Amino acid sequence: RALCLPVCIVGMCVCRHEEDLPVFLRCFTAGWAYIRVRSRGVEILQRLKLYEEAVEELRSLLAQSVYCPDSRGRWWDRLALNLQQHLKRTEEAIDCIKAGLSDPLVRTGHQLSLYQRAVRLRESPSCRKFRLLLRDIPAVEVKDVPHVTIRGRMCPQSGMGKSVFLMQEEEEEE
Repeated sequence: RALCLPVCIVGMCVCRHEEDLPVFLRCFTAGWAYIRVRSRGVEILQRLKLYEEAVEELRSLLAQSVYCPDSRGRWWDRLALNLQQHLKRTEEAIDCIKAGLSDPLVRTGHQLSLYQRAVRLRESPSCRKFRLLLRDIPAVEVKDVPHVTIRGRMCPQSGMGKSVFLMQEEEEEE
């Protein structure tokens, strides 16, 4: 394997102690750094077109949930892409998409990305035989955010810098 680092860093003794830490403190641990290096290793493997090794590494990264929980959505998405596009293992890619959508640590943006990948697969003419597998994927809906309009006048400035605006107070009618 291309990335064979000692597993003792992410061994149970370290995980138990570091699992009790809040997520914002875990990023200062050796296990977190180790996982970040392995995540970068996946990117290198993909650039070298070693997709089989990248898939193994992504599955290994996803097998743990202590370190880098914010990266899990990206890992699921890359795993689905590698399985579908590069290795032509569509059924495994569908299983990966389902697992990623059911992972509680995957953020909304990556859930949407995985759902869009599933929709593209379902609508693809080359994946007709997999439509039954894609039938039970739950829809991910994006809620509209409140829109705020701020009116103001731009202050004159000299040279480069941030733009500054002045807001005028609206007169209250009585």
